[in-house]
Amino acid sequence: MNATFAYVLGIVILIIGIGLSVALHELGHMIPAKRFGVKVPEYFIGFGPRLWSFRRGETEYGVKAIWLGGYVRLLGMLPPASPSRPDKPGSSVAQAREESLGELGPDEQERAFYRLSVPRKLVVMAGGILTNLVLGIVLLAVAMGVVGQPGYTSTLATVSSCVLAERDLTSASQ
Repeated sequence: MNATFAYVLGIVILIIGIGLSVALHELGHMIPAKRFGVKVPEYFIGFGPRLWSFRRGETEYGVKAIWLGGYVRLLGMLPPASPSRPDKPGSSVAQAREESLGELGPDEQERAFYRLSVPRKLVVMAGGILTNLVLGIVLLAVAMGVVGQPGYTSTLATVSSCVLAERDLTSASQ
């Protein structure tokens, strides 16, 4: 295998590894969110222009061009503004609230993320991190099982010849 091929293969494996890590991280958020009833319209690996996608149920799954992250879009991340502290009209927070809650139909308001209990919100938010932690432990266990650790022994592999000792032996035998 020449060096250029090995180098390119290493880059390809790195990109695929990052993509798989991101995919599993985002699954760590999406699976508990869906189990708790939150509406999840998008699950994408990457950012930028869409390369490929398909819809299954209410969720669109896909891949985008730049594999340096990913996202799961959960509707209702921000609760409606409180009447005592309204958002500034036209602010990005007001727009985010309006867009996120606007996609929930009148009969789906209970599926907003902000309506989950605090422990359930924590499970959804920590799901990605915990997935990465488990992935790291599994990969470390596989690496230790396949590659192993160096074993140190007191057994000599070879004995070096000693020129002085050989000369003394030959002169003594004469």
